[in-house]
Amino acid sequence: RSTPAQGEALALAVDGEWTLGVVATGDSRITTIRAELHDPRIRLRGVATAAPRLAVPYTFTLGSDGRLLALQFPRALDADSRMVLTALAATAQISDGGTAAAWSAVETDSLGTYEARYARAGAAITKTKLAYNKVGDEPIAIRVATSSTAIAMREDGWAESIEQRETLAVGFDKI
Repeated sequence: RSTPAQGEALALAVDGEWTLGVVATGDSRITTIRAELHDPRIRLRGVATAAPRLAVPYTFTLGSDGRLLALQFPRALDADSRMVLTALAATAQISDGGTAAAWSAVETDSLGTYEARYARAGAAITKTKLAYNKVGDEPIAIRVATSSTAIAMREDGWAESIEQRETLAVGFDKI
C-alpha cells in the first residue's frame, strides 16, 4: 500500500462489469440480490491493475425503502475486498421517493452515514451525496467535494444502469 503525501489527492476507481440478479423478494418487499464483478480492475493514481480477488459472487439485501440492509460475503474474502464490494453494493441503494420529483434520504455506505438528495426526470434519477453525518467510531472527517449518481430506471422499477462519480476528502483532522 502506498500512502499519499499530506494534501495529495488519492484517485481510486473500480472498473469492471457488475452483474446483478434477484435471488429472493419477501412479502415485506425486502430483496436479496446476487452480485458479481467481472474482469475487475482498480485504478490508483491513473494506473489500472487487475483485481481478481474482487471477482467473487456475494449477496446483499435491500429494504423495502431501497436502502442497503446487509451483505453476505464468502468467509475467506479479505477485509479490503469486502470494503470495496460494500461500496459497490451501496451504489445500488435507491431510496424510495414514491412519485416525488425530489426527495431526501439518510443512507449508509462503507464509510458511514450520509444525507442524499434525489431528483427524478422521467425514467432518470440523479442522486447526490450532500454530507456525511457519522463515520464509524474513528475520528475521521469526510467532506463530499463532488457527488453524482445517474440512475436509468426500467419500467418495472429496477435500475437499468447506475453510474457513480464522486470525490471525497478524507482526513483525521477537520477538513
